[in-house]
Amino acid sequence: MTVPSGTIMDHDLYATGRALIVEGTVEGDVVAAAETVQVTGVITGDLWTVAREVSISGTVQGDIRVAAETVTLDGRVGEDVLAAGNNISVPGAVGGDLVLGARTVKMAGTVHGNVLGGADTYTRTGAVEGSEKIHIAAPAQVGAPLLEDQLWAAGRRMATLLLLGLVLVLFLPRLVTSPAAQLQKGVIHALLWGALSVVGILAIMIGILVGGILVAIGLASAALGSLASLTILVMVLGEALLIAAVIVVVIFLAPLAAAGAMGRFLLERLSSGAAASRVLPLIPGIVLLVALESVPYVSGLIRVLLVLLGLGAVVLGVLRGSGKPSKSKGDKGDKSHGGDRGDTSPRHARRSVSAARH
Repeated sequence: MTVPSGTIMDHDLYATGRALIVEGTVEGDVVAAAETVQVTGVITGDLWTVAREVSISGTVQGDIRVAAETVTLDGRVGEDVLAAGNNISVPGAVGGDLVLGARTVKMAGTVHGNVLGGADTYTRTGAVEGSEKIHIAAPAQVGAPLLEDQLWAAGRRMATLLLLGLVLVLFLPRLVTSPAAQLQKGVIHALLWGALSVVGILAIMIGILVGGILVAIGLASAALGSLASLTILVMVLGEALLIAAVIVVVIFLAPLAAAGAMGRFLLERLSSGAAASRVLPLIPGIVLLVALESVPYVSGLIRVLLVLLGLGAVVLGVLRGSGKPSKSKGDKGDKSHGGDRGDTSPRHARRSVSAARH
């Protein structure tokens, strides 16, 4: 999409596609998701964009919120800039604060506010009128990590999982016991459900993103800019909540489910009484899980498999956890016969005496 030079849009602009080029003037905000975003004209409001490459050589009078692989700010920004990317270059002017996170940052322009953030490499040849607080990442460690560091990391991992497992077993036991039971019933079944869950989560996230953008564009076309902005906000919040839920499941619940199943499997071979406990199986299970995650060369593959197993078990536990086992016909029959045996009415007594005489 292109806003030609000399064109004035007197409303917000919502755009998706291969490229967005603003050569004219947009009197409002611009929200864009494209491969390339170029602004050589004027945006009187804010710019919100996600792209592979973003180049600003014109003027944005409001804020800029950008996430891209390459960001070049060669124009003028009236207010704050929040940028995340691989390479960020700022040869232009920023009227407010510059908050960034990138691998490489080159600051050759002028920032009238503060410069905050982190980078692997930060080079400044320009001017910063406010404070400058950039965290430079430490160089990557060469060679294998020390054994002491590995043991310390493994100990923290075990302590975290054990503490969380105890809390969940005490207050929400089904979050641990139900997935562990599902994993014991079938490893392959849980692995397949874990893989399907990953595909489903990705599909939901893409659906929320595409659907939210399309709805926002439709509302903006109908001159409902406020509703379009609200739609974008709801979309971002929905994505954030979904990502947070996935992180909790993948980092904590899935490993606990795998640990519970492995611990119960081990204790069943040693002591049936200990295996029936809710807490005891977690201890050997967590130790075994952390040990498997620390195996050299194949630790990454093992972690992926454990996450898929645990995720599948959690999903199966949620799907099947609400159902209660129904009584079998044999149980009903035993109850019925038991009732006859327990009948002490006079009529039953007379039948018994008559049968004894015959």
